[in-house]
Amino acid sequence: TIYSHFGDFMKAYEKMFDQILVDYKTVMDFIEKKNLTVDAMIVTGMFHYNGWYLLKEYKCPLIMINPMGPLPHISTWFGNQDNPSYQPVMATGFIEPMGFSQRLDNSLYYGFEDLMSSYSDYFLPGLKSKLGISISEISEMREYFSLLLLCSHFVTHNSQPYMANTVEIGGIHCRDGQPLPQDLQQFMDNSPEGVVYVSFGSAVKPTQMTPCLLYTSDAADDSLRVDLGGRRII
Repeated sequence: TIYSHFGDFMKAYEKMFDQILVDYKTVMDFIEKKNLTVDAMIVTGMFHYNGWYLLKEYKCPLIMINPMGPLPHISTWFGNQDNPSYQPVMATGFIEPMGFSQRLDNSLYYGFEDLMSSYSDYFLPGLKSKLGISISEISEMREYFSLLLLCSHFVTHNSQPYMANTVEIGGIHCRDGQPLPQDLQQFMDNSPEGVVYVSFGSAVKPTQMTPCLLYTSDAADDSLRVDLGGRRII
């Protein structure tokens, strides 16, 4: 399915370059009007090509952040080493650890991405015809690639060796846990059979939910109850 949508993706990318030029002009006019200097650029790992025109113009340090975690192939631009035999390519959707067939497919797709990167003038003609960026200039601009931020963590992904300029920031948005209300803590501490505590965070307020009881296999024959595979939960 990845390969079957490749043609549509390339067509959409070509149209996107036209809008990119309009956006670039707006940004550059604003910077010139305000007499500002550009100290650094921040781009995402996905569609990172979109920032290369400005990088070519301002020649400043580039900070890349990838919201989806590890970024095989592109991370090599920051001095890291890739191994597609155990590092899933984001587009494949594979999860560690991979089986043999997944590792093979992952390695083939990694090679395809490597080919695309080496022949960007062919796979992304708009990059050169519309933005005026050739593959040789892309190689030269890599000297500005300064910091790579990955939204991953060794708890959610396998540990991998990275250069000092590559930082895993997964969970950086999480805050330290707060003590439970005293009555809830007491209820949990005094439950001899244990407690399953379910929290919806800030997405759903308990006051907006109707009272209910969750049951397990003891009452699985009742259509109004839920089988959780254990003891009754109140």
